[in-house]
Amino acid sequence: MVPTLERRTLLGALTAAGAAGLAGCSLSPPRPDERTDEFRDWLHEPGTVRDPGHYPFAAIDVSTFAVRESAVDAEAYRDVESFVDYHLGPAGLGVDRVDWLVEGSVAGVAACSRSKDKLTDALEGNGYVERTTYREYTLYVPDGSGSPTSSVAVADDRVVSTGNVQQPVDAARAVIDTGAGETPRYAAAREPMVDLLDALDGDAMTYGRTRETVADSGVAQGVFEGMVADGSALSFDGDAAEGQWAFVHADADDVDLDAVQSWVDSQSDGTVGAFEDRSVSQSGRTALVTGSASIGEAPLLWP
Repeated sequence: MVPTLERRTLLGALTAAGAAGLAGCSLSPPRPDERTDEFRDWLHEPGTVRDPGHYPFAAIDVSTFAVRESAVDAEAYRDVESFVDYHLGPAGLGVDRVDWLVEGSVAGVAACSRSKDKLTDALEGNGYVERTTYREYTLYVPDGSGSPTSSVAVADDRVVSTGNVQQPVDAARAVIDTGAGETPRYAAAREPMVDLLDALDGDAMTYGRTRETVADSGVAQGVFEGMVADGSALSFDGDAAEGQWAFVHADADDVDLDAVQSWVDSQSDGTVGAFEDRSVSQSGRTALVTGSASIGEAPLLWP
């Protein structure tokens, strides 16, 4: 498993949000054994806050790990703690207060169990100042930053954070509109994302992205000719964990299960190798790999 900082830096580089990170919160209590897909509503259309035609996202159901702290892999739990601290530390949040956290492109959202007043107190204590308001949100930027490149928008039931963008407040507004369903979401704008999210059934972690149609396979890297989206998911059931890897292609005829099997066989020392009883199957234009592990040995499925 890649060390925590490398994993965290990899995802953080997608947003380069710095200390501001990517955050969001809800006053709903954690639902550790109830799957939530709410994070999908906050995945904005590529190009909404930035120019790329595609971007990767990563979502962790933090509460699922929190209630299983003594059972899950220790390194995986430390990764979750670091992920939360990196993104939500400025708002005074830790694993015990967070339901889920998603990041992608230059923006992210998380759900938590702390009031707006306490969140704003934490932000102000960490050097953030109010910039403006939008809908029910109050938007903050780092004090003394001149032309800020990050922002944190706080509402009673949500905080939206943006980073590494020239107009962070405008970006936050766009993400807020996405959450409200007033601007296109990732799945609506990139049709392969629908198939990808349908294929992945993870209640602990989900990672995914769309991409331009792959022209040449790179089997060692898990890249296959005709692929237009790919991702992974992790779920828990009692003492067991299941890993899933999905590869969506432009057409069902593009799916090469032999190539996918070759990739699986080459990953014995990688993340996939931590799972046993690995199987490869096809559903429509999607190739799906599944594997099982004990909950105490399952790593996070970062890219």
